[in-house]
Amino acid sequence: MKTSKSQWLSCSLLFIASLSCMPGKSSARKVSDEFKFLVTPKMFYAVPFGSNFKLSCTTNDETATTQLYHRQSIGSAWNLLSPTPGKLIKSGQVYTVLGFGISNAGQYQCRATNGSGTTIKWSDRLANLIPNPSLTPPLDIHPRRAVVLTTGQSYNVTCSSVPQSTLKWFKKYTDGSETAVPSNQIHTEKDLEINKLKVVLMFKNAQKNDAGIYICKMTYQGKGDFKYSTLEVYDRFKFRRQPKRFSIVGFGASLTIACTTNELNADVSLYHRGSPSKPWKQLVPDMKRVFKNSQTFVISNFGISDVGHYQCRGRNRRGNTIRWKEGSGIVLAHPILTPPVTIEPKHAVVLTEGQSRNITCTSVDRTTLQWFKELANGTIIPVPTSKTVEKRDRNKFSVILMFRDAKKKDSGSYKCLMTFQGRRSHKYASLTVMDKGTSPHLKGRKKMLSVDETSRVVMSCNAKGDPLPNITWYKGSNLINCLSNGKPCGPLLQYTLKNRIKTKNTSKIVRSQLKISRTNRVRDQGNYICVASNKHGVAHRSYQLTVN
Repeated sequence: MKTSKSQWLSCSLLFIASLSCMPGKSSARKVSDEFKFLVTPKMFYAVPFGSNFKLSCTTNDETATTQLYHRQSIGSAWNLLSPTPGKLIKSGQVYTVLGFGISNAGQYQCRATNGSGTTIKWSDRLANLIPNPSLTPPLDIHPRRAVVLTTGQSYNVTCSSVPQSTLKWFKKYTDGSETAVPSNQIHTEKDLEINKLKVVLMFKNAQKNDAGIYICKMTYQGKGDFKYSTLEVYDRFKFRRQPKRFSIVGFGASLTIACTTNELNADVSLYHRGSPSKPWKQLVPDMKRVFKNSQTFVISNFGISDVGHYQCRGRNRRGNTIRWKEGSGIVLAHPILTPPVTIEPKHAVVLTEGQSRNITCTSVDRTTLQWFKELANGTIIPVPTSKTVEKRDRNKFSVILMFRDAKKKDSGSYKCLMTFQGRRSHKYASLTVMDKGTSPHLKGRKKMLSVDETSRVVMSCNAKGDPLPNITWYKGSNLINCLSNGKPCGPLLQYTLKNRIKTKNTSKIVRSQLKISRTNRVRDQGNYICVASNKHGVAHRSYQLTVN
């Protein structure tokens, strides 16, 4: 088969581009190699004033050049944004808009060009950023975990938000009172280039009286938020608890020995001997009878061979070693004691309708466990076996109480009854099922309106949700801020906004009407957006108004 010059030229060009090609056959880039963005933005974002907002222009080609464009409303010209300290920063292919304000509202578009000259861009309908005055800027604590120190150590905890906010540290006491942290423990940093205010809580030469709960409180334009940080200060390396001289355990029960220290990363081990005349023997977790969880050991199915002395030993990362005192940690067996019963989770369970959750009752093997429900009148009835499942694992016996698609009628107190060799014990669990909330819902899609100049126009927006949503109106990306219901508002008093709550078929809706009494083509023509929001989400509806 002969090959034309044009075919060979085509193959040569494709070979240079690292694409396979054979004479007489067509070649194409694989779909997986197609130049594309890795993240597709949403159509709308509600952004708190003053906060930072990230826009990811990341592509599957790290060498590609990316650009970010902005325009105030759909139909207006795109403007190229250049990284500017304090306003816009770029890291790789990710852009961050700093100190979000009215001027930053509008639509954004990522564009990218690879080494082959191929250019891609976001759809013209995506990434509309709308300021939401009801939201507070993000508040962050670092580190987010509890801080654990030994006496004499130093450490900083940083609280950060936007520069326009006010941040203050307080210490919370066991009686519920709070006091402001002294100014000599506080260091404030304001970095406008990254739009951050940092208030640092400093612990120097920490002492035990520094331990406690600290609260960083933020105020911003009349709104507030707060976050907690916990500080624990311990003395020298030691066990958190000293053992009793004698302990008594029932046959068949589980023996729990806490070797916990004031340094959670320390290595601990457990030793046993039958009597003082015998040598210590280390107990190695075997996942059959001896188990270890962090710094706690569990010996299951306690028997006569487990009677004797126990000793915890610890070693921290600095090489310090500690051990229990001789003569403590003596464990004896008692054949009459009943095995322990545990409920997981230990706290009361709270669900919303439709959610699912398990509550587990556990004891040792060879016990009998049964779930009961306690009614409001005090009557106790057995839980149907269809709602429970049994599980045996590592000498333990569990009965799991299952709630699938929870209903309000499932709320109540549940009792787990354990029977062992004629003796009984029980534990209670509590379940509360609450109504399920819903995000806002608006009927209808974008609507086109055409009116003659100087005529009257009314735009309506009906929203449902639980709780009832708040409704705000925008012209383009500009908030129509009407403080009085039913009174003229706007720069030229051209708008009238009415919000009413109505009941329809036992459910409530919010009905909002935006009226322009006398339209002006230059002033009023454009895109109007109704935004409904509650704690479960945001919904929107658009009107495109043309004034002839």
